[in-house]
Amino acid sequence: MSAGAGLTPRPSVVRRRRVGRRAGLQARPRIVVRFVQIYLIGYFVLVAGALLALWRAGILARVGAPWIAIGLIVVVGLGIVLAVTSAKPTITD
Repeated sequence: MSAGAGLTPRPSVVRRRRVGRRAGLQARPRIVVRFVQIYLIGYFVLVAGALLALWRAGILARVGAPWIAIGLIVVVGLGIVLAVTSAKPTITD
């Protein structure tokens, strides 16, 4: 038996070039920014601005490094708590 025995040749088919998702191209991943993330970014920008103002005024020069570290930890923790409590809760099944 030959390799092509019993097989009918297929007629030539002109295929159109597929564009977009059907062509196997993957869409760019969408970046989803939630309210909590925007809130935290804004909060950290606010804290950075306040620290720069205190540094420029010379107030941070009079405060010890451990107290600055403790204050930063408290401020960051407060920002996280405020962001989480103000966010809309999501319910997953």
